[in-house]
Amino acid sequence: STVSNCRIFISTWNVNATLPQSNFSDLIDPSLDHDSIDVYVIGFQELVPLTTQQVLKTDQSRLKLWETQLTKIINTARKKTPVVLIRSDQLVGVLLCVFVRSDYLNQHIIRDVRSMTIKVGVKGLVGNKGAVVTRFDLLNSSFCFVCAHLSAGQNRIQERANDYNTIKNRIRFGASMKYGLRLNDHDYIFWFGDLNFRLNLSIIEAQDRISKQDWSYLLSFDQLQMLQKQYGSFIGYKEAPITFAPTYKYNVGTDTYDTSEKR
Repeated sequence: STVSNCRIFISTWNVNATLPQSNFSDLIDPSLDHDSIDVYVIGFQELVPLTTQQVLKTDQSRLKLWETQLTKIINTARKKTPVVLIRSDQLVGVLLCVFVRSDYLNQHIIRDVRSMTIKVGVKGLVGNKGAVVTRFDLLNSSFCFVCAHLSAGQNRIQERANDYNTIKNRIRFGASMKYGLRLNDHDYIFWFGDLNFRLNLSIIEAQDRISKQDWSYLLSFDQLQMLQKQYGSFIGYKEAPITFAPTYKYNVGTDTYDTSEKR
């Protein structure tokens, strides 16, 4: 299957339970030619505080706030055809929103839009960790997007591998778990979110290499790459070149890496 001249923009952000600010346009990179983008897929993690109360009964009021602000920011960046929100699904703190050009709906270019949520917290019973998965057909090709928040912790690589396998194996779109569309039945698959992979380095050595912008050295200690080689997870997936510093963990609201005792 092929898709001609279609551009999909994917972005992800762990918002640490904050509310949308007046301007967070960096999330969609204002320097891009947004009129050339046909589909936007935006994922969030920790949309709400991951408390027991939220896990048991999630407050969805924040969902509407983020939907409204996202629609505004994307369409402000576009000069021609606006986008519309066609799907928005939440699993506790994980939110996945899909926007498409409004004319795509009129022309029936996009079809069979479906979503599901998968819990992986406490042996699959709790949604503090897990994924929101959305799929659709675009012209004659099928797409699947997995926005995930995997187990945290420096040394919990095996748990993250287990989360990946649980999510992958439980994805079914259809009337039953036996006959529904599986993840690998799609032509194009994208994983993103807060996958929680770390660097197997001390913070002192990591910060020294960051100051030198020695990305290749840092990546040689990347747990995700180790997982692909040693645990057989995320096989076949390709990551874009990493040309920026690690994004975890900063002091809140600053560009300074974590100075707490837990770092």
